[in-house]
Amino acid sequence: MALKLYVETTGELVIERQRQFNYPAYSELTRINEGNGSISIQTFDESIKTYVDHTQFTEITDKAGVAYPSFQAMWDAITPYFDDQTA
Repeated sequence: MALKLYVETTGELVIERQRQFNYPAYSELTRINEGNGSISIQTFDESIKTYVDHTQFTEITDKAGVAYPSFQAMWDAITPYFDDQTA
């Protein structure tokens, strides 16, 4: 099953793989470009919990279930969430 990863119109980051999780702006999440088209998303506090672990962009879709055409397209699609955390 593909992983859905997108920013909702409410500004929440949505991570959906069997269940849907919505993370409001200012959640302590960070994204990591693991190289070779792979991404990780985890907390950046002391308890480090990983939500997306070394996942290839080819395994990730948008809200409609459409595959991102490139790693950069996927990265750009979720950038507003991470940019909005610094208000």
